[in-house]
Formats: sequence, structure tokens, C-alpha cells
Amino acid sequence: MPYGGVDLKQRQLDSLMKARISNGRVLSPSPGRSYIVEFRAGSLEMKLIIAIPHNFPQVPPQISVAPHTVSHPWINSTHHLTGCSELNQWCATSSLGTIVEKVVSHFQRNQPRSGAFSARPTSHSFSHSSSDKHFSLPKAAELVEHLSEEELKKLENPAHLNEFVAEYVRDMDRAVEAKRREVVDLATLNLSYESELVRKRDELKELASEVLSLTSSVEGSLGKQQQFADNFLPDNVLMQLQVNSETAASESTKIYRECKNGDMNAKTFAKEYLKAKKIEHERKLKASLYQQNM
Repeated sequence: MPYGGVDLKQRQLDSLMKARISNGRVLSPSPGRSYIVEFRAGSLEMKLIIAIPHNFPQVPPQISVAPHTVSHPWINSTHHLTGCSELNQWCATSSLGTIVEKVVSHFQRNQPRSGAFSARPTSHSFSHSSSDKHFSLPKAAELVEHLSEEELKKLENPAHLNEFVAEYVRDMDRAVEAKRREVVDLATLNLSYESELVRKRDELKELASEVLSLTSSVEGSLGKQQQFADNFLPDNVLMQLQVNSETAASESTKIYRECKNGDMNAKTFAKEYLKAKKIEHERKLKASLYQQNM
């Protein structure tokens, strides 16, 4: 099979969907456009968000890493994957599935650090409430409970105290920025689904119209079948046999009158009358036998 355009792109995407992800899976929220690889690296729940450009596989996919609170030598400041040599040396015949398998395996063997934006191991985390729309700041005791006695003494110096507070504020700002980028990425991913949703909605409308058309056609066919079946009900069959018999009798009577009125010679009369009476007799016999067996 030729390694051309659509065929090569589909081969790449198939290799991704068939990738063997330890403790994870590959999702395709927007097939052909974006994919998500979910996996566990140690205690971390991680994701690779893979964006497929329109001229893929001539150009490499864009891979970002979530959550944005982790750090690793393979992840840059914008949380894009930059340390994988195979991805950096991408060509159209590279295997996307193999590259993703290697990245996941690397992260599982070399777990990223959680809390990338904390300059020191503090417990002064913050939370954001969607109901009251404000940050819940930690108490003073929570900010210093991890500090040693020597570090606590240093805080008695106003300069050290100011630096400690400033560092905490910087940590919080960086964490807020990381969350903001995560929200932006999620919003961008959701927007990428819009055209697909519109297309699916149009397809659904077309299918609904087709179903209505087929329903009308089926109802018409059922009506014809019912009418055809009604014609073969015993009473209807008997009635039709009796009508045919009466028609034949009328034809015999008509021939007799034509001969009586001089409109038909004797030879023709004998031939036609006998023929008509034979048909009349056969039809009466059919109707009689059918009625007896009903």
C-alpha cells in the first residue's frame, strides 16, 4: 500500500490508538485532530495531550503534559514535551505510537516532580472556592510548621521575614498561572470539538429525515400488503368467486337474447352459448366447493 497522504496519516493515528500504555489508555475525543493519553506515573495521574496539525505527518504532533504542576527535564516552561529525541527528530515515517509508548515509559521510570512551582517544601497551599470567588489563605502556623528552629529564628529578622512572605506570594502566583494555563488548554481542547459537534448534529438531522422517509415508505408498503392480504380472506375470495359466476351467467343470457332477437345465427349461437354455459358451470362449481370447505 502506498505511503501517501491520507494513508500515511491514518497509519500514524492507528499506531497511536494501538499503543500499549502501561496503567493507562488512549482516548480520541476528536478523532484525527486531538488525542489524550492517560497514565499513572508513580502516585501521579498524568496526561499527554496530543494535537494533530492539518499537515501531519509531514510535521510532528504537538504534545503537552498535564497536570501543569509537575516538572521534569523533558517538559519546558509551557508544559510542552521537548526532551524526547525521537519526537525532536520526527519524520513522516516515524511511529507516533512507539514514541508515545517511550514517553510514558520514561515518565513512569523517571517520575516528574509534583508541585513544580513550590520553591521549598512548604505546606502553605491555597484553595479557590467557586462559590465565594476568593482564595482561602493558610494560617500563619501552617506557613511555618515545616521550618526548623534555626529557620524560625531567621524570620525574626524583618528582611528574612519579608523574603519568606515574598517567596510564598511568588509560589502562589506561579501556581495560579499554571492553573490558568491548564484552564486555557482545556478551553482550547473543548473548542476543537465544536466543528465536530456541528457536523454530528447535521448528520443526526439527516438521519432523522431519512428515518421519517423510511417510516413513511414502510407504512405505505404495510398498507399495500394488508390490502393484498385482505383480498385473500375466505369471505372475500368466496364473494369474488360468486361475482365471477354471476358474470358468466349474465354472459350466457346475453348470448341467448342476441340469438332470439336475430342478431346471431344458429351456428355461432351454439358455439358461443355452450362456451359461456361451460364457464358459468365451472365458476358456480368452484364457488360451491369453496363454500363447503370454508
